[in-house]
Amino acid sequence: MIARPALPGDAPCAAELIAATMDSFGQSLFGRGDRRLLLRSIAALFTLKGNRFSHEFSTLAEIDQQTAGLLLAFPARVQIKAQLRLAGDLPAILGWRAALRLLLRALPAVGAREMAGGEFYIAHLATHEEFRRKGVARFLLETAEGLARSAGLSKLSLIVVPENQPAVSLYRGWGFSIAEVVQTHWFERGLRASSHYRMVKQLI
Repeated sequence: MIARPALPGDAPCAAELIAATMDSFGQSLFGRGDRRLLLRSIAALFTLKGNRFSHEFSTLAEIDQQTAGLLLAFPARVQIKAQLRLAGDLPAILGWRAALRLLLRALPAVGAREMAGGEFYIAHLATHEEFRRKGVARFLLETAEGLARSAGLSKLSLIVVPENQPAVSLYRGWGFSIAEVVQTHWFERGLRASSHYRMVKQLI
């Protein structure tokens, strides 16, 4: 298994993996219930630079030259810039009306806490279904640790909904602990969840 930086041409496969981590919330937010629109939107954002779905923040795991998984992660210090770039990119991808609708739907999420200063934030981590139970997620978590250290950071962080117990167990087993439970009532419509765990791992 190898890890390599993602390229714009990886967008179709990467969009599938990113969308898999967003569940019905992503489809509701980006695709207005249409999975194809969600995938097109994420793929288009992935090809661009600087937004929070960009290939610049993405690493692919490969097995026998096939994409086995994806890690999309970045230092917390770039969050605001990446969010603003995302807002700026949306009109060209969705059109002004659709972009404005999306931003208005996402507005309640603005205050939701995802990360804190000094952390390397794992926004999306996904394994292709054909390569599950082959250690891909752990390989990508190990990759994230290396990227964090290269960025001069000593903490990893992520969010996960409590209902996703397999993921919670994976992260606990990798040394993450629950730093706080963040109430996210705005999530209920898309994910049927009213909170998420913010999990943090201190790197040695």
